[in-house]
Amino acid sequence: MDDRTPESGDSRLDQLQRLTVRMSDSMRTDIVLYHGAITQRRLEGHFIGLCRALASAPNVLLVIATSASSADAAQWMGRFLRESYEKVTVYADNSRGSTGALLALGTDELIIIDAETRAALDPSAMARGPTAEEEEFLNSIRPLLHSLDDRFPSMYLKEMLEVLSDVSRKDPES
Repeated sequence: MDDRTPESGDSRLDQLQRLTVRMSDSMRTDIVLYHGAITQRRLEGHFIGLCRALASAPNVLLVIATSASSADAAQWMGRFLRESYEKVTVYADNSRGSTGALLALGTDELIIIDAETRAALDPSAMARGPTAEEEEFLNSIRPLLHSLDDRFPSMYLKEMLEVLSDVSRKDPES
């Protein structure tokens, strides 16, 4: 199946990669996707090691879809991110029922697309909706975010897209 768009000739992967690089470079940020519950086991088993190995920018944008998370584990995750980065921004996608865990992350900025979830938070939580550019970016990566599972709950987006792009260039039929 050819994934190229008629208007540009670029594949969706190429477009996503360019959009990711633009967001990452303009915000001077690593972009990390995380899907599923925030638990001590998942943090120790995957997330912390991944961040230690790949952190390269001064800031981080954590794009997260979570539910039934431990507030203690979320607090630990947030503390680790704050120790590793100058600024921690979290975009919460489909994270209803996890507002306690999202607040426990203790981020510099919390972006929540769902107005009902934002309204349920204390105004001092510094939560806001996404800008148009952020929403375009976040909508484009949502399918990738929701494809993560327990075996691979998190990834650095820019690096993963580079790998996928290399693979697609070597094997255009895939």
